[in-house]
Amino acid sequence: MTDQERSAGAVREEEKGRDRRFPLGRHHGLSDGVFSIAMTLLVLDIKIPQNLSSQAMVEALNKTALPAFATFILSFYVIGSQWMAHHEMFHDIGYADRRMSLFNLQYLLVIAVMPFPSYLLANYGGQPIAVAIYAISIGLGGLMRARLQWYALSNNLLKAGVDPKAWRKDAINAVVFGLVFICSAALAYISPIATYACWFVVLGGWAVLSRTGVFGVLKQRFGRK
Repeated sequence: MTDQERSAGAVREEEKGRDRRFPLGRHHGLSDGVFSIAMTLLVLDIKIPQNLSSQAMVEALNKTALPAFATFILSFYVIGSQWMAHHEMFHDIGYADRRMSLFNLQYLLVIAVMPFPSYLLANYGGQPIAVAIYAISIGLGGLMRARLQWYALSNNLLKAGVDPKAWRKDAINAVVFGLVFICSAALAYISPIATYACWFVVLGGWAVLSRTGVFGVLKQRFGRK
């Protein structure tokens, strides 16, 4: 065998290694572990100083614990929604290749770091930089999830029978979700309250419309396809 043939064979073996496809068991285990730890760590931000009098404790609960608890609820809902979307996504994926695994790790990196922007929002919720960091973190999560969906769709990683049109629509929704949150980071420097209102509309309104079937009713009523 000549050196050129050996070199060509090595290239083919390397390409074969890159194209290997793996079962999803370990992806499920790692992903669920990251989500559960991130959601659990959120509660550590809810605390008040020790050895307080009754009146001081009431003040601490109102000024410190209540904002932290509100942020905990928001972040728990956000991460929980991302977990549900991730769970549904991987239910439709048949297997993963090396690049898909890398993209999933990058997505999990955003999830794992969420307790930090949540801490910033709980303690500095009136500061634009804290609100902006939180918004960008959520937005990046949406965009990373959309990238996973597009890659799986474009590289034939979906299970047989999965509707590619529905997947493409869900990926577009994830992109819109991510971009809205990233854009809301700029709004934080104008009014943090307006940014919170934007989040409420996106998270609350979107959830209500999609879960109650209002989109389906409108589609039937006006004949949208």
